[in-house]
Amino acid sequence: MVLSISGGSAGSGAAGGFFRRMMMSPFSFTSGRSYCGIVSMKTLKARIRQLIRQNCSSHHVPKKIIAVSDIPRTISGKITELAVANVVHGRPVKNVDALANPEALEYFRNLDELAH
Repeated sequence: MVLSISGGSAGSGAAGGFFRRMMMSPFSFTSGRSYCGIVSMKTLKARIRQLIRQNCSSHHVPKKIIAVSDIPRTISGKITELAVANVVHGRPVKNVDALANPEALEYFRNLDELAH
């Protein structure tokens, strides 16, 4: 999985639709799969940025793209964007009991790539 941190907004129209499927501001989760075997993280990041730039605009290209092993989800399977944001900013996470995999939050605590 790839977590990207974006400073942009969703926009509207066809590009906005692509953006909403590809990104959720400020934390975005997309699958990082390769059709030709393993690719380097640098190559994958460049490809993600290229696709966003082509289908949206350079304004929507995330500042950071970070590979993660798991994304915290609710018991019903929804991505818990707010819980990740709270962990990243050192705030307590409310309703941890609603998470199917609360251990996935631990990856985001004190993550060097997210230090400002």
